[in-house]
Amino acid sequence: ILDVCHFDMDANGLLVYPNPVISEITLELTKSTTMVQSQVVIYNSVGQIVFSQEHSFIKGNLIINCTNWNSGIYTVLATNGEKVFSLKIVK
Repeated sequence: ILDVCHFDMDANGLLVYPNPVISEITLELTKSTTMVQSQVVIYNSVGQIVFSQEHSFIKGNLIINCTNWNSGIYTVLATNGEKVFSLKIVK
């Protein structure tokens, strides 16, 4: 691990916090993006999908329960067909 951010992580419009994760993470769109309806997929370090959901950010932030996840590095991907946001989180 080269760097772990203890504050919000922003992928040009998508905030994911807290990082490192304890029991849940929040995905929030910033005002700078128009990606409202998106597919959110989270992969563990061996490429297995641990979370997948279609989400409308018009309805609010997406809060994901991570209590049953193993410790490790996860990749968060959010896409709306045009834009793809990719972030790493640590549990």
